[in-house]
Amino acid sequence: MPDNSNKFSASSDVRIPAWINEAYFKRLLKREFREFRRILNLSIIPATPPGETYTSLLMRIVIDIELKDGFSQQKSYIVKTMLDDAQGNGGFVNTLNIFPKEKMMYETIIPNLEQLYEEAGLSVKFAPKCHHAEDVKGRICLVQEDLQTKKYRNINRLKGFDMAHMHRVLEKLAEFHAASAVWRQRKGPFPDDFQRIYLPANYQKSKSYQARLQSYKTAIASWGLADHEQYVSRIPTADQFVQSYARCFNNNPQEFKVLNHGAFRGLSTVQVG
Repeated sequence: MPDNSNKFSASSDVRIPAWINEAYFKRLLKREFREFRRILNLSIIPATPPGETYTSLLMRIVIDIELKDGFSQQKSYIVKTMLDDAQGNGGFVNTLNIFPKEKMMYETIIPNLEQLYEEAGLSVKFAPKCHHAEDVKGRICLVQEDLQTKKYRNINRLKGFDMAHMHRVLEKLAEFHAASAVWRQRKGPFPDDFQRIYLPANYQKSKSYQARLQSYKTAIASWGLADHEQYVSRIPTADQFVQSYARCFNNNPQEFKVLNHGAFRGLSTVQVG
């Protein structure tokens, strides 16, 4: 049978791993659809606009399938996988151990946190369903539910949230922190991978923090606050930031600790609309 996979356009500089193809998704489709017969077409589409993510390859996989009764159906997944070491900053990003931690989050920790709320009679979800997670030839791959099919969308990061959605996002973050605190109380310390510092050596001397600092100051000045300088004056220096960051990883068992969200930004949240 010919490969009907429709890859990115030839102009794209993103290299799609060869194993992301029809054969890979047949296994998943056979588990999800008892009446699955064959794949009619498979399209691979960028899941985010250019510049939105630099730590992973994020794709929307749209598959037209034929069932045994002759009817066809369309299924969509989000696939997230590691960058090729030779692709852009993939080599550096992969040293941060992001994907092993993310795989552990989807397979173990998030289901446990959601279960805590379920036991309390509440329905709380922190992430899309992860249909499949595995290590493929040294590259971890996550196949997730596509929340766009349920009318969810990412915000425009340049416009940001309105106040109502910002309140809801902070509420969701508080739910996450609360559940992680209970999880730690019941099960003990978080896994080792979540208790290590992943910050480049001599970060306080790098241009990276200064560039972020200047961007943040410029943003604050554009918000129309009459007293924005008082907020700017409270922004920590690079040395203060590194010291504060390191203190988060002390081993004092008596301190109140929560599991932080490693990438709390617009791309990591979705809203209906």
